[in-house]
Amino acid sequence: EGIHVNSNISLDPEDKIVKGFGVSDWRKDIFFALLSKNGQVKRMRVSDLKVIRYNRPITAMKLLTGDEVVDACLTTGNSNLLILTSDGKGVFYNENSIEPASTTSGGNRAGKFNGSDCACLLSFAPEERGKVLLITNYGHTRVFDVSHIDKTDRLHKAATIFQMFKKEPHELIFATKLNKREAPISFIGNCIDGDQFTITFEDRRGSELDKEVFHEEE
Repeated sequence: EGIHVNSNISLDPEDKIVKGFGVSDWRKDIFFALLSKNGQVKRMRVSDLKVIRYNRPITAMKLLTGDEVVDACLTTGNSNLLILTSDGKGVFYNENSIEPASTTSGGNRAGKFNGSDCACLLSFAPEERGKVLLITNYGHTRVFDVSHIDKTDRLHKAATIFQMFKKEPHELIFATKLNKREAPISFIGNCIDGDQFTITFEDRRGSELDKEVFHEEE
C-alpha cells in the first residue's frame, strides 16, 4: 500500500499532490518548470529545492488568491515548453524566455489565453518532435503532433490544439508525450465518484488541426 506522505512531511489537508520527481543529484544546470491554473509559469533550478530539514514543505511558487499549480516538468535549461489550456489552446516556446526565479517568487505570464484555464505542461528537447496524447473530461482522446504548432514568443497568441464544441464543451484534463510504445495504448481513468474506466488510443496517428479530432470511446 505504500507509506502516506504525512509520515515524512506534514501537508495541509487542503493541499493536493500534482507531480512527483525522484532526485539523486541536486544539479544547478537543470530546472523545474511550474504552471498555474490562472496562466502563470515559473522556472527554478533543481538545486534550489534542496533543504536540510524535510519535516514541513517549502514554497515552490508564490500564488495569488484562487490560483493553484496544475502541472510541473523537468527541463534541460534549453527545453521547449508546450503549455495547453483546458479549452484546447496551446503555446510552444523556449524556456529561456522565462528567467530562473527563487522558490519564494511568483511566476510570469505563460501566454495569451484570454482567460482560459491552463491545464498541462510538457517539455521537449530543442530538436525533439513527437506526438502528445490528450484526454478530455468526457473520455474523448486525440493524438496531437507537435510539428503542427509553431514555436513562438512566450506572449504570442495561443494556437488551436483541438476545437471546442459549444453544445458539448470539453475540458482537457490529461496530456502526456508519446514514447516509443506500440498501439493500442490504454490508461485507467478515475472518476470523482470512484468509478474507473479504460481509455484506449487505438493508433499513433495524429489529426490535422482543421479536422474533427474527437472520437467516442466505447
